[in-house]
Amino acid sequence: MNGAVMDLVTYRQQPIKSPVAFSEAVTPSFFAILKMRPINVLFKKYPPDGKWSGCCSDPELTESGEIEMNIAWIEEHIYRPKKRNILAIYMHECAHRLASGHGHDAVFFALNLMMHLRADAAESNIWHSIKLYDIQDESDLVAAFDWSYRIAHEYASSKKTCEECAIIFSEKYEIWKKWMSSADQREAESKFKWKALSERVDELRYQRWGFLMVGATIGFVLAGWLAYLLLSRIHS
Repeated sequence: MNGAVMDLVTYRQQPIKSPVAFSEAVTPSFFAILKMRPINVLFKKYPPDGKWSGCCSDPELTESGEIEMNIAWIEEHIYRPKKRNILAIYMHECAHRLASGHGHDAVFFALNLMMHLRADAAESNIWHSIKLYDIQDESDLVAAFDWSYRIAHEYASSKKTCEECAIIFSEKYEIWKKWMSSADQREAESKFKWKALSERVDELRYQRWGFLMVGATIGFVLAGWLAYLLLSRIHS
């Protein structure tokens, strides 16, 4: 066996013609609507449990920054693959690629939602497929959802590309996180100001009653003095 060459099967990614269902869904016009450059796809067979529809590995673990999609969602079996599912999976993984390092946080959710809002022109109401799963990494889900929802809608109709929006969202996210981290301090300062204002109002209220009491006392004294003068003149 020394020096013999073993007959091994080796693999390497090779360009192929896109499956019909994929090429009919992910078209040049679709990328124009998204305002995004195409991202290559590696079709793979995933476990049949249905848990994984796609994957976005770290760039250094890929050959060309490609994303993965489960071929089960693309191949035709006894049914025609749904365009909506193909687009949703593709955009989800593309959002991961563009927002690399963010996981399922507010930046990823905002970018994915914005892409889905734009894609509505190609597939009506596709943004309804967005799930809270896409923002599961955030501890304050309500606040994060509010931030993501607002920024996604703000940029959905803008001329910014998805690549540009990924950078903008990341920058705005850092600012938002700093603002959120000081929420307790702002609440404490607000309570202190309201307490001080309440105490000042109480103080003014007590002063008003004091002035009324002094005024009433002076009034009674003057009334008595005037009554005395009047009675003195009558008797004289």
